Amino acid sequence: MMSRIRQEMDARVKKKIMGWPEIALTYVAMILLVGIQTGFIILPAFYNLNPNIRVAIIMGYWAMVALVFAVITNRLIKRSYDKPIRNLGGAAKRVAEGDFFRVSLADPY
Repeated sequence: MMSRIRQEMDARVKKKIMGWPEIALTYVAMILLVGIQTGFIILPAFYNLNPNIRVAIIMGYWAMVALVFAVITNRLIKRSYDKPIRNLGGAAKRVAEGDFFRVSLADPY
Protein backbone atom coordinates (compact mmCIF):
# COMPACT_ATOMS: atom_id res chain seq x y z
CA MET A 1 0.00 0.00 0.00
CA MET A 2 2.73 2.42 0.96
CA SER A 3 4.75 1.76 -2.20
CA ARG A 4 1.72 2.47 -4.41
CA ILE A 5 1.19 5.80 -2.68
CA ARG A 6 4.87 6.61 -3.09
CA GLN A 7 4.69 5.75 -6.80
CA GLU A 8 1.66 7.97 -7.30
CA MET A 9 3.50 10.88 -5.69
CA ASP A 10 6.73 10.44 -7.65
CA ALA A 11 6.44 11.56 -11.29
CA ARG A 12 9.74 9.88 -12.19
CA VAL A 13 8.11 6.47 -11.80
CA LYS A 14 5.61 7.24 -14.55
CA LYS A 15 8.17 8.84 -16.87
CA LYS A 16 8.29 7.13 -20.25
CA ILE A 17 11.70 6.19 -21.52
CA MET A 18 10.79 6.35 -25.19
CA GLY A 19 7.66 7.87 -26.72
CA TRP A 20 6.17 7.69 -30.20
CA PRO A 21 8.33 10.51 -31.66
CA GLU A 22 11.51 8.71 -30.59
CA ILE A 23 10.24 5.41 -32.02
CA ALA A 24 9.38 7.08 -35.34
CA LEU A 25 12.79 8.79 -35.45
CA THR A 26 14.52 5.47 -34.77
CA TYR A 27 12.53 3.81 -37.56
CA VAL A 28 13.45 6.55 -40.04
CA ALA A 29 17.12 6.37 -38.98
CA MET A 30 17.17 2.59 -39.53
CA ILE A 31 15.63 2.93 -42.99
CA LEU A 32 18.23 5.59 -43.83
CA LEU A 33 21.06 3.35 -42.60
CA VAL A 34 19.85 0.41 -44.69
CA GLY A 35 19.51 2.70 -47.72
CA ILE A 36 23.12 3.81 -47.29
CA GLN A 37 24.17 0.16 -47.07
CA THR A 38 22.30 -0.56 -50.30
CA GLY A 39 24.26 2.26 -51.92
CA PHE A 40 27.49 0.70 -50.69
CA ILE A 41 26.46 -2.60 -52.27
CA ILE A 42 25.44 -1.17 -55.64
CA LEU A 43 28.12 1.51 -56.13
CA PRO A 44 31.18 -0.80 -55.98
CA ALA A 45 29.48 -3.15 -58.45
CA PHE A 46 29.64 -0.40 -61.08
CA TYR A 47 33.40 -0.13 -60.60
CA ASN A 48 33.93 -3.91 -60.66
CA LEU A 49 35.71 -3.94 -57.32
CA ASN A 50 36.94 -7.14 -55.77
CA PRO A 51 34.17 -8.86 -53.73
CA ASN A 52 36.44 -8.89 -50.68
CA ILE A 53 36.74 -5.10 -50.87
CA ARG A 54 32.95 -4.79 -51.16
CA VAL A 55 32.50 -6.89 -48.03
CA ALA A 56 35.16 -4.85 -46.20
CA ILE A 57 33.37 -1.60 -47.13
CA ILE A 58 30.03 -2.84 -45.81
CA MET A 59 31.54 -4.30 -42.63
CA GLY A 60 33.44 -1.06 -41.99
CA TYR A 61 30.24 0.93 -42.45
CA TRP A 62 28.29 -1.21 -39.97
CA ALA A 63 31.22 -1.12 -37.52
CA MET A 64 31.01 2.69 -37.55
CA VAL A 65 27.23 2.56 -37.11
CA ALA A 66 27.63 0.14 -34.18
CA LEU A 67 30.20 2.44 -32.59
CA VAL A 68 27.84 5.43 -32.82
CA PHE A 69 24.99 3.42 -31.30
CA ALA A 70 27.29 2.18 -28.52
CA VAL A 71 28.27 5.75 -27.63
CA ILE A 72 24.63 6.89 -27.63
CA THR A 73 23.59 3.93 -25.48
CA ASN A 74 26.45 4.58 -23.06
CA ARG A 75 25.34 8.18 -22.58
CA LEU A 76 21.72 7.14 -22.04
CA ILE A 77 22.76 4.59 -19.43
CA LYS A 78 24.91 7.13 -17.62
CA ARG A 79 22.08 9.65 -17.58
CA SER A 80 19.41 7.17 -16.54
CA TYR A 81 21.25 4.93 -14.07
CA ASP A 82 24.78 5.98 -13.21
CA LYS A 83 24.15 9.59 -12.23
CA PRO A 84 21.17 8.87 -9.91
CA ILE A 85 23.10 6.04 -8.21
CA ARG A 86 26.07 8.35 -7.65
CA ASN A 87 23.73 10.98 -6.18
CA LEU A 88 22.25 8.35 -3.88
CA GLY A 89 25.75 7.28 -2.82
CA GLY A 90 26.65 10.89 -2.06
CA ALA A 91 23.52 11.33 0.05
CA ALA A 92 24.28 8.10 1.93
CA LYS A 93 27.83 9.32 2.55
CA ARG A 94 26.55 12.60 4.00
CA VAL A 95 24.15 10.72 6.28
CA ALA A 96 26.99 8.42 7.41
CA GLU A 97 29.08 11.51 8.24
CA GLY A 98 26.24 12.85 10.39
CA ASP A 99 24.86 15.51 8.04
CA PHE A 100 21.12 14.88 8.41
CA PHE A 101 19.96 18.33 7.34
CA ARG A 102 21.37 18.70 3.83
CA VAL A 103 20.46 15.26 2.44
CA SER A 104 18.96 15.53 -1.02
CA LEU A 105 19.14 13.02 -3.83
CA ALA A 106 19.31 15.87 -6.35
CA ASP A 107 22.62 17.17 -4.94
CA PRO A 108 25.81 15.62 -6.28
CA TYR A 109 28.33 14.68 -3.62
